[in-house]
Amino acid sequence: MSRFWYVVIALVTFVALLVFLAPASLVKNAIERIPGVTLGDVRGTLWSGSGELALEGNPVGLLTYRFKPLDLLLARASYDATLASETIDLTVSASATASAALAELSGRVESAALYDLLQRYDLAIGGTFDTERLSIVHGWTNRLPNVKGELRWTGAPVSYRLGNVTHRVSLPPLTGFIDSAAGQPEMTAYEANHDTPLLLARIGADGWVTIGITKRFTQLLGQPWTGSDADHAVVLEVQEQLF
Repeated sequence: MSRFWYVVIALVTFVALLVFLAPASLVKNAIERIPGVTLGDVRGTLWSGSGELALEGNPVGLLTYRFKPLDLLLARASYDATLASETIDLTVSASATASAALAELSGRVESAALYDLLQRYDLAIGGTFDTERLSIVHGWTNRLPNVKGELRWTGAPVSYRLGNVTHRVSLPPLTGFIDSAAGQPEMTAYEANHDTPLLLARIGADGWVTIGITKRFTQLLGQPWTGSDADHAVVLEVQEQLF
């Protein structure tokens, strides 16, 4: 074997050892670049490890990850990961290339995991959310990711406050279809076996989240819109700045 190949093997071995022995804090630093996300009690190495994931200071679950070295042959760094708690069971396949970060999510989230978030809006829901192969692609030079997939909700009792009155209603199963065809992540939700949209949501490049509900959805909520609008028309819209 020539000296050249000895050098190549030595370099490859050296890089592999760096990846294998590099501290998990490198993963922590990468994850915490996401606004509002923290990773505590980090253990392991860059190769494989775990940590407690939190969002806006609220515990989410245990994140475990493992590096996929063979994907380096495809010029990308890839990980398989899971996020688990009593209310969350998600699997994630994530990778990064020179031009973008990619992730694919599957699994379920119990509505109880969203309790603290929804309580801010005097809203409480039951049921379970699940998705299969929800795809997220974020180009490094883009403001927003490209998202495509489905989000399903089992349906359940819902309570909300309108004025000073708490209302309770039971909603049917819903399916949200997500894409970024217009250049920004958008979701349209429908009742099973119906083609009238109920809820429309989008994230703009300016960081504002816009959620609109249709006349048909007000009927399901027990607060029917009295105007002459068509059932698919958006009759109420709210906004909040996400970032």
